[in-house]
Amino acid sequence: MIEIAPDKVDVWEAPLDLSDDEMAILYDLLSLGEQTRAKAFIDARGYRQYVISRGRMRQVLAFYTGVTAPDIHFTVVGDGKPALMDRGPQKIFFNNTHSGALGLIAVTSGREVGIDMERVRDIERALQVSKRFFTPEEHASLEALPPEDMIRAFLSVWTRREAGTKARGASVWRGLGSWKGSSRMARRPGIEADDETEFKTGMLDLGPAYVGAVVAAGDGWTVEMKGPVR
Repeated sequence: MIEIAPDKVDVWEAPLDLSDDEMAILYDLLSLGEQTRAKAFIDARGYRQYVISRGRMRQVLAFYTGVTAPDIHFTVVGDGKPALMDRGPQKIFFNNTHSGALGLIAVTSGREVGIDMERVRDIERALQVSKRFFTPEEHASLEALPPEDMIRAFLSVWTRREAGTKARGASVWRGLGSWKGSSRMARRPGIEADDETEFKTGMLDLGPAYVGAVVAAGDGWTVEMKGPVR
């Protein structure tokens, strides 16, 4: 079993480009309900993303809980944030995200966490989106940048905000509604932090192809990149 310090956020990489044999192994780790949901995907891309996301999540959480991957049981808190039914002796919290050909899984001990990443790509109407949903100061800073720098800066703001939304247990749509006026938002019911809890942000070094952020309750924590999961 992997021990994680209370002041660490472990971030595991989970590449999505797997062979059919690797996919079959992950599929067998899923619960019957997850397998049923996987089969409901019409497109192969959605199926692969779901199976890899859930399978890798089970594998990573098994490292920290000592429970075998197929025997891990999930519940939801807030507006649908996944959580462990039994957090185990290390009181494990987690969150995951994926974009492009990469997934990420964040794990903490004793603190709520959210993670988000985006593949760097052309985004139509990025400035219109920032004007509608970001603060005036954030929008003005993006407008001042040359086009070649603006998209990464836009995604930096987006991933920070989305990771914060997830850490607090809110849905993306509820989060969007709160972004305009403030970088803060209330936690959702079931989240183990109150409305006075400070959430801190850490940006991830994912290379030129991706932008990502982690948000976790409290301060004094650092990110440790792990993986990729095997």
